[in-house]
Amino acid sequence: MVIPMFTGKARDVVTNTFHFVDELDGAPESAALEIQAQLNAFYFDVYGSVATDRANYMNWAAASIKVARLEDPTPRPIYEVPGPWSNAGSATTSIPTEMAIVASWKAAPVAGIRYQSLYNRIYLGGLPNCMTGSSLSSFPVINVTFVDKINAAMKSLRDDFITQDVRWIQYGMNGFGGMGVAREIVGGFVDNSPDSQRRRSVDYSIRTDWVAAP
Repeated sequence: MVIPMFTGKARDVVTNTFHFVDELDGAPESAALEIQAQLNAFYFDVYGSVATDRANYMNWAAASIKVARLEDPTPRPIYEVPGPWSNAGSATTSIPTEMAIVASWKAAPVAGIRYQSLYNRIYLGGLPNCMTGSSLSSFPVINVTFVDKINAAMKSLRDDFITQDVRWIQYGMNGFGGMGVAREIVGGFVDNSPDSQRRRSVDYSIRTDWVAAP
């Protein structure tokens, strides 16, 4: 999934990567339509369909899903389908553009395989105001309502489509230098501490200088 910002710059995007398996090994363009239906439902659950739920600086209507088959030789053909939104967001947010919520999913433990190879994650950026403020004894964190919403969206993406021929999986390496392996997802989690999806935020619009005294 690629969700651009209003600038139209190639770097000003939120990009998330998922892996799916097609049990029928059918045409990639057909699988792309199945993936579109599943991811559109997921992103509706996370960000919402109502304009007031979504940050106004994201170009939601231009979101797209780009699908490639890993078995194909590089450069792989890309099959692109529209994302779920047809309208803009209207929510004003004070959360910096580089901040994101980390959503992770995992496969069951496998003897001899490093645990890092059994996890995948995405960085959900373009956030509305979804923080709980700090106190004398606590840090500012993502509010529990938003965390629960993302967890529920991941659970639905896994559970609601588990019997489909095209379904979401965990993808990782089979040992050091090994081949990529698709594994069934057994669960996941969302941290309530925000992370950064990029080293720097968007370009500054004002730079304020100071000069040392002579």
